[in-house]
Amino acid sequence: MTILKNNKNYVFLVLTFTFLYGIYTATGAVIAFITGYYNYTSADNSIFACVFIITGVLASFVIGVLLDKYARYKLILLILALGSIVTVGSSIFTLPTKNVFLFAVNIGFIGATIIPIIPVSYAFSVELTYPIPEAMSNGMMVMLSQIFGTYFDL
Repeated sequence: MTILKNNKNYVFLVLTFTFLYGIYTATGAVIAFITGYYNYTSADNSIFACVFIITGVLASFVIGVLLDKYARYKLILLILALGSIVTVGSSIFTLPTKNVFLFAVNIGFIGATIIPIIPVSYAFSVELTYPIPEAMSNGMMVMLSQIFGTYFDL
């Protein structure tokens, strides 16, 4: 534990993972509440959720291949973090349009930038904390994100 908290790169990774994982889990919990204000239907919310998950899983595969080939963990993590800021920020403008297609495309980009943060962070965590067992480094990261998420869900 002491070794992990003294590793500044690991601490930065944990903070990034915590915030992005929080957005990921919160999106599923509050999407119906947020879209309901703009008169989107439950069928629209189903489309949004499906697009979010499918694009996220596909992006995770693509990014996994890139990580295996180039091993540029930090670069990919930064691209995903910046991409998620841009895509979540753009939802402020696409949500009020009440255009299901436009918001679904935006949600697709959000999924493609946020969902891959999980496997990228796990792999980067193992690289940053070697020779510490991956169960310990990943477990600490997930534990802190769960505490963060639980605190802000209250």
